[in-house]
Amino acid sequence: MVQILEATPKSIQVVVDCIKSGGVVILPTSTNYNVLCNPFNEAAVKRLFKVKKRTKFGPLTLYLPSASAISTYTLPTPGFDPKIVQALWPGEVSFILYKQSNISDAVTCGANTIAVTHHTNPILRQVIESFGKPLSGSSANLSGQGDIFVTVEKATADLGENVDFVLNAGETTAASHPSVNKSNSIVDFSFQPPFLVRKGVISVKALQKIIPDLIADTNLYKTKLKERLSKSNLFSNL
Repeated sequence: MVQILEATPKSIQVVVDCIKSGGVVILPTSTNYNVLCNPFNEAAVKRLFKVKKRTKFGPLTLYLPSASAISTYTLPTPGFDPKIVQALWPGEVSFILYKQSNISDAVTCGANTIAVTHHTNPILRQVIESFGKPLSGSSANLSGQGDIFVTVEKATADLGENVDFVLNAGETTAASHPSVNKSNSIVDFSFQPPFLVRKGVISVKALQKIIPDLIADTNLYKTKLKERLSKSNLFSNL
């Protein structure tokens, strides 16, 4: 039976304790409801992939406790200026950067890069701050459904029976956002110039004000990524 908790200080602590013990939980972000776990517990990471039924290449995102934590978990990446973080975080955008060795290959599906984000959602931030380390995760829906908006109802229907807790905080702010794309925007700085990976609630125009050389052709990005992965054993998992 799925355990749905309303977001209160007590339930937040229950969820944090669950994560510390290797649990997998569904939490609100500012965009989609996400399924998350402790990235430093490989068994929990593997369980999260199993919960999502993800069998192809699809690394998890790292949800940071603060903007300053970015240097702890990522390496200096050409073209990525700290001023970008100051301008866009906290916010609904993820950056793909080269990862530090303290991030397991289980989180990144063997890639040497990691998507990092620092959300504005207060519930998610309370959980991460109380946990004391980043979380890793993905949208709380079954894999293969494309870029869809994941509500708490959708998350519960898809994954609820296989996670430990669902923390319900009602609608996310993206629910009423005018953008058709209600997920995090994603920018990959492991390519130069950087590519837009996915359109999201932060418009391309707003991103290009901060990242003037951003290439917004997401189809070209997919081609470039496949070319890169074809040179490694990661390609077979696409």
